[in-house]
Amino acid sequence: MENQLTMIEKIKDVLIFKDDGLFEINKKYILYVGRFASFKRPDYIIQSLKQLDTNIELILLGDGPNKDKLELLVSDLELKSRVHFLGRVSNPYKYMKKADIFVLSSKDGEGFPNVLAEAMVCKTAVISTDCISGPREILSPKSDINMTLANKVEIAEFGILTPVGDINNYKTSMNILYNEIYLWLIYILPNPFFL
Repeated sequence: MENQLTMIEKIKDVLIFKDDGLFEINKKYILYVGRFASFKRPDYIIQSLKQLDTNIELILLGDGPNKDKLELLVSDLELKSRVHFLGRVSNPYKYMKKADIFVLSSKDGEGFPNVLAEAMVCKTAVISTDCISGPREILSPKSDINMTLANKVEIAEFGILTPVGDINNYKTSMNILYNEIYLWLIYILPNPFFL
């Protein structure tokens, strides 16, 4: 019960979040929260960023065994000024609230992806891989849970699903949300699913 109360207090703190200067008004932000591990595939998000407008930046919250590889990838792709490694933070919700898009990039499955639901509660538009168990049930609850995307994105009821490991479809999904404002608004406006 104490952990649940702590989480609720952190989400409430979002309402009084004072920006630390990271977020610039003329830029757009994608957020990843999780371990820097092979099965989580944050490298796909970084590779997708290279193909997006230069006013779009990526914030990575977390740590893990692949951090050095990810930093090298960022350097190799010449994205150092657009990718922010912030490490583990005590309150990720303030970043969720300020980000335009939250991306879950897992490859092998999630179980119940708490971080996806938390981003939705913070009214952040979400994109997720259609990995085994979790994202489809949350983002497209009326669909067949045995369905798996092969080569196209799905504009689902509560977010966008992409095929696992398809960097071009990450880019497509992000561009859809940035260019189709009405869809982005649908995803961030009050949702009776969370009332």
